[in-house]
This record gives sequence, structure tokens and C-alpha cells, in this order.
Amino acid sequence: MSTDTFGKIQKSMKKKAVINYSRVRVEKAKAQTEYTEANKPVITTIRADKRKMLQQKESTTKKLAGRYGKPERSVEEKEDKPVSEIQEQ
Repeated sequence: MSTDTFGKIQKSMKKKAVINYSRVRVEKAKAQTEYTEANKPVITTIRADKRKMLQQKESTTKKLAGRYGKPERSVEEKEDKPVSEIQEQ
């Protein structure tokens, strides 16, 4: 995750602590609305970071598979002749 995401997470955690320590119902409601507004960008940045990480993993696995992949083998008949076309059974 990026450092920006960690900063946003810390801010939302502080707002969540305010909700937990508030005693009056009005204060809790106000703190809850502030928390939900602060938590929305956190969720979107986390999703974006996950997508970016998965794209990086996908590209590295494609590179590795292309480099170290097994070459295709030709299918041979019983008489050791290679089969070049698909035949009906």
C-alpha cells in the first residue's frame, strides 16, 4: 500500500476513536457522519492499491511464463508420425 493510503487510514481510525469515546447521542451521530465521509476515500484508495498490485503480479507472471514456459509438443500417432491436423473420431 502507498503511504497516502496509510495516512488516510490513520485519520479514519482517529475519527472512529472519537465515535467510541463520545457519550452523548448527538455527538455520536455527528462523529459517525464525519467518520463515514472520511472513510469513503480510504476504501477507494485501498481498492485502487489492490488493483495495482494485482496488475503487477499479473504482468510478472506473464513475463515468467513466457520466458520459462514449456515448448509445445507435437502429438504423435502409434507409428511415430506427427499429427499436424485435427481429425474426427
